[in-house]
Amino acid sequence: MDLFRQLLSMPGGLVLGGDGRADSPGHSAKYGSYTTMELRLKKVIDIQLVQSNEVGSSNAMEKEGFIRSMDLLEEHGLAVDTIITDRHPQIQKYMRENMPDVRHYYDVWHVAKGIIRSIEKLAKECPELKPWLKSISNHMYWCAASSHGQAPDVIVAKWQSLGNHIQNKHSNHGPLFPACLHADPGTQPKPKKWLKPSTKGCEKVVDMINKTRVLRDVQKLSPGQQTSNVEAFHSLIIQFAPKSVHFSFLGMLTRLCLAAMHFNENAGRKQAQNRDGEPVFIIRYPKFKKGGYTLQAKKVDPTFGIGLKYVALGDVVILITFGPLAVMFAHAVQVGYLSVLPLVYAIPLALNTEAILHSNNTRDMDSDRQAGIVTLAILIGPTLSYVLYNLLLFVPYVLFCILATRYTISMALPLLTLPMAFTLERQFRGRHYAKIPQKTAKLNLLMGLFYVFGIILAPPGNLPLL
Repeated sequence: MDLFRQLLSMPGGLVLGGDGRADSPGHSAKYGSYTTMELRLKKVIDIQLVQSNEVGSSNAMEKEGFIRSMDLLEEHGLAVDTIITDRHPQIQKYMRENMPDVRHYYDVWHVAKGIIRSIEKLAKECPELKPWLKSISNHMYWCAASSHGQAPDVIVAKWQSLGNHIQNKHSNHGPLFPACLHADPGTQPKPKKWLKPSTKGCEKVVDMINKTRVLRDVQKLSPGQQTSNVEAFHSLIIQFAPKSVHFSFLGMLTRLCLAAMHFNENAGRKQAQNRDGEPVFIIRYPKFKKGGYTLQAKKVDPTFGIGLKYVALGDVVILITFGPLAVMFAHAVQVGYLSVLPLVYAIPLALNTEAILHSNNTRDMDSDRQAGIVTLAILIGPTLSYVLYNLLLFVPYVLFCILATRYTISMALPLLTLPMAFTLERQFRGRHYAKIPQKTAKLNLLMGLFYVFGIILAPPGNLPLL
């Protein structure tokens, strides 16, 4: 609701960025998702998931997702001022025919990428073009950023001036943009080698610059916001829904929603600082830079929702979730009603499962303390952690002994794992924590299996509440 109120109060309407994403590489995707983001807020406001058989082919999924998203915003009374997308032809046509009052811009990166790829192919035959690749891309960004509020013809004139610039001609470009605005090229520390007029490389590049489609696209370059945050969100989705793994429709939609919540939660993270309070930067080597690097501000670590582990509640949640709740609802599914009586059978495994978490937290006390995490193990210290681990480990065996002596001998089966428990106790007492969580989990598995066998082998009516 807070996000919705923010959207309603945005001055001048929403400035949206949108892009589609297929669930697998190629043109045979089963699912296509369309992300709509408010670019000023850097928040995902809608995700539409479309299955290919709904629209006839995978190529039509992006348009359908876009239409559904726009319809949803209209239903909620959210006015759209600007939309920034890639050059998807179906979306271009739809907006031209159905949303004529909404400004439609193209993301600069998508347009520049297509031109640079074409020049890269040409550079294999004309190597003198290679040093100009980055400059051509930068020039397109400059044309868009420096032309806010100017007529589209001015943006085109700036772009076409590049054809003269690469030939060392910096004036008499035309009436709308007569001359380059840069300093004297001779003063540059490492001037590029100018392209010679009438050579193959020069003529081909000039032709690409002046292509009708390129000029038409340049007119619609976004002067401000870009869809880079949408691309960042799509990269994040891979962690929740890898393209190499198949998911059901509901499973994919759930993972997309989780990714969106995580992204929105961490969209406004501040820049990290060192101990002296100075901002921290990091060097990254993105794939698209092809060996190049970028300097970026390092953000503070992301959060993951409520973060119960940071307030010493992780143990409580595990104890409740993997004990009473699991047993109570499993029982309800089978008998059709909720009952608290079977909860007594959850106690042994709940305690043993909590022993896994507690041993893990005890092992990680130092690193958790440095990360600002507060766990029960940190609060009570190593000595009391050893006492608590023993209680979690051995109380279930006491309960099994009571059940075996009072009701049925089959409930003594879990006692076969007792030697493993004593081995773990000795290792914990010696503070050899490294592999204790894994070994406790193995004990939990074996104890659970023997526990189930003990219940199955018990004569009918011998066990209480069953």
